[in-house]
Amino acid sequence: MADEYDLQVLLPGVVIVGNSSSLWISNTPANVQRKTWDRIPVRSGTPCRVCSYLSFPCLWTKTNGFKPVTGFNLDGAAYFEQQSPDDMAGIRWLRDAPPGVVVEAVGSSYSEYGRVATLSGQPNVLGWPGHESQWRGGSAEMGSRQPDIELIYAAVVGRSKTTP
Repeated sequence: MADEYDLQVLLPGVVIVGNSSSLWISNTPANVQRKTWDRIPVRSGTPCRVCSYLSFPCLWTKTNGFKPVTGFNLDGAAYFEQQSPDDMAGIRWLRDAPPGVVVEAVGSSYSEYGRVATLSGQPNVLGWPGHESQWRGGSAEMGSRQPDIELIYAAVVGRSKTTP
């Protein structure tokens, strides 16, 4: 079931989390003021340790024994290759295409929006708006890019949300 290396890595982590959480609870101001701080780690820390140790089987089954189905690799595109092979075929085509600009749908941060420009290496009209405003110093630089992109997509689909 579990090989020796996985247990060597996971068990110390569970022990560290259990012990550090019990120390954190025992050092809260309310517990320190009681003057019984020497007994607090036993009272409050033991449940924390027990819960931490009991989480081990849950973590082990949830993560497939910390062995990804696709294997370990450093290729960020491997996930998309498995999940969306058609998208990756288009992205591979864009990698070989002459330089241009990708007009990709705009979406929220930490989502799959922006993946085509990211994985193809082609520049994008607008990435994640939250990140763009954070790292560019505001939304003035973005201008009307997001509504313009929505207008382009609406025109391509054939139903416009706004009239030009």
